[in-house]
Amino acid sequence: MIAQRWMGAMMAATAAATAVAAPAPETPAASAKRFVDRLYGNVQPPVPDAQTFAPELNRLVQRAEAIARKTEDPDLVGNPLCDCQDVSELRNRITIVSATPTAASVRVALTGGVNGPADFLLKLVHTPAGWRLADAVDAASGSYADYLRKAIAGQ
Repeated sequence: MIAQRWMGAMMAATAAATAVAAPAPETPAASAKRFVDRLYGNVQPPVPDAQTFAPELNRLVQRAEAIARKTEDPDLVGNPLCDCQDVSELRNRITIVSATPTAASVRVALTGGVNGPADFLLKLVHTPAGWRLADAVDAASGSYADYLRKAIAGQ
């Protein structure tokens, strides 16, 4: 009887210790911010290109890249993360605007570089493979996805 109580107490203590030791699940806001930090190179490893775009935006980028190769227009696709050649030349401030388990909006204020300050609203979607960029809205020039749709339609 004493051995059974002792075993029961030990099992309860082990279960409690395991529950305390398990890390809390990451919130949508924290995981979205981590994804954007990786996009902008704030933390390593960076996000591989194949893991950057949501499926619809990826299709638009691929179509625009095909047109750019045909027309020899390297500026057609552009960089949705900045109005620049290299995002690593910029400093950024990342603020989560909203985040749910399926979507997030993230504001990125950029400074440095040759084009001066810029403000982007990144629209993210959570796919089975993790966060992906669905659109980037530049305060000055608008939606990247809309820009690509118009560029593709004009070809």
